[in-house]
Amino acid sequence: MYRHPRKIAFAARKGGGGKSTSAISFAGEMALLGSRVLIMIFDQQDDLADSYLIDTDYDPENYRSLASVLKGEISVREAIYTTIPYQRKGRAADLKAKFGSTGRDYTIDIMPAGYDIPTVALELSEEENLIARIMKEVENNYDYIIMDLPPSDANESMLALEYANYVIVPAGETASFKSVNMMVNTVNDFTVNGYDLDLLGIIINRYSKNRVVRRENENTFRDVLGSLIFSQTIRDSTDIEKANAYGLPLSAYPKCDVGMDWTRLSREIVKRIDEKEK
Repeated sequence: MYRHPRKIAFAARKGGGGKSTSAISFAGEMALLGSRVLIMIFDQQDDLADSYLIDTDYDPENYRSLASVLKGEISVREAIYTTIPYQRKGRAADLKAKFGSTGRDYTIDIMPAGYDIPTVALELSEEENLIARIMKEVENNYDYIIMDLPPSDANESMLALEYANYVIVPAGETASFKSVNMMVNTVNDFTVNGYDLDLLGIIINRYSKNRVVRRENENTFRDVLGSLIFSQTIRDSTDIEKANAYGLPLSAYPKCDVGMDWTRLSREIVKRIDEKEK
């Protein structure tokens, strides 16, 4: 059955796997295709918001956030910032001079987590369907709601997984089979307990065939987890850091090979969702 919006959590037990970069890269691809996209951040570090809200009224020291909504201080609409990735104050001119016009203007909405999200989530952890209740007012404005989770099984992660329909696990260079399998088991536990949650797949992220450890990791993941692994890998590239420095999704960073990886992977992700929703 078709779900609207499609609610996707990017989750991993270990940091360094590329969750935030994966979330913004998929969001950028969907927005580029005309979808209305919201990113909800559940990680108190708010790295994604700090990088991508540089052209808004967002102030890292004093800002509206998911935690503020959960505490009842503001409405959910007030916690949402709209950003236009290619129109960066002080940066668009640099990109245009370097690459010329890309014609890739689009918007992505972002809701920061808030530094106190762990405390708030702990206090409210016994409330069922909490995120679904606060999002009821706005969720139908979006085609995709993408959640960036902290690298743990913290209370805020559990709140997000209660709300999500799908989980994607990026497995970067620091990921072990054990940590990935723990995330698989977490999703299975939610399903057993009656939640409408599917593990959509696992991304082999920042892959390099010239590095033995990464190549062996991929072989292990594919041998054991089989069809859960997306066929498209994401190559390691300095363009990832460059795009982050400009506050751009990889889809908006010009002449970027790893951006093409994400274009192909995004098609694969959407195809898997379509197949599950038939």
